[in-house]
Amino acid sequence: MVYVCPKKLITVFIALLYCGEIKNVTDVYNIKISQTTRRFQSSASKLEGISRDTMIETITFIDQSRTTYNGIHQHNAAGLLTLLYSPGNLFLRLESALGHVKNKYPIPTNLVTSRTQLDDLILSGGYGLGVGERGRVTALGLVGIPLHKDLGLLGAQFGTGHVGLGVQLDAAYAYSDDMQHSFMGAARYVRFLSRNAEACINQQPAYFDVSLGNLCDILCATHHSWGPHQWELGYDATFAFGAHIEPTLRAVENQLQFMRSSFYTTYGYLFPIRKHMSGIAIGVSYGFDHRPQCFGFKRMSSFWFTWGMKF
Repeated sequence: MVYVCPKKLITVFIALLYCGEIKNVTDVYNIKISQTTRRFQSSASKLEGISRDTMIETITFIDQSRTTYNGIHQHNAAGLLTLLYSPGNLFLRLESALGHVKNKYPIPTNLVTSRTQLDDLILSGGYGLGVGERGRVTALGLVGIPLHKDLGLLGAQFGTGHVGLGVQLDAAYAYSDDMQHSFMGAARYVRFLSRNAEACINQQPAYFDVSLGNLCDILCATHHSWGPHQWELGYDATFAFGAHIEPTLRAVENQLQFMRSSFYTTYGYLFPIRKHMSGIAIGVSYGFDHRPQCFGFKRMSSFWFTWGMKF
């Protein structure tokens, strides 16, 4: 049962604005970082003289700093583990992360909240198909399984805490005769299911039915390789819409819808370890929210380092 005393709605309103729900840190839904793992798989398979391994394990270390337009600062450090099984054109992927996130609020509150948590567990699978001599298209489905309750209304949170169901379509086209230079793109849609979330209002528990709504990503990039070296430059547009809170607070729901731009670049290097192909990748990104202009992020910077191996 969802119940909040009407006299406390103003306090609830402030708490919900601070939270921002869908803007909580989640690394498993970061499409830029997940694409780095996929690039390693496809690039390693092209090199000659390596075994036809079908299992890939990658570990990614992530450091992210974000500041909202109204002065809230958020920092998180995390480790992301990805397992990818790819027999032929099929692939299955399992990934989750452990991270520490801290929010620091501006004057007059000077409040600091922090939490160490597991991110959601993402299961995804798909099929890749060649198109002509230079193109390739991959379709996949995914399900996100929360590994903890939705605690976002109680302060900092790592992961969404909600079940997510999604689909994604990737495409690549090599525009050079040596197949070393490509245009790449991805489009993704995720629908999050509603769930109860607890808040603490005037030292009393209050419960809300929260739906994070929909998350859409459109990514485009150019990818280049020369021998074992890889370089990629891209842009990611992210949209969140359809969020809903019961009891209904329309002004709050409007703050949960956002439109975001991110620019990123990665460098990778592949090398063998005995009979197995291994590789490292370094990536940086910078982004900002176009809206909302009050509780959206004014600037976001990320750094990540990935190490992976085929077995």
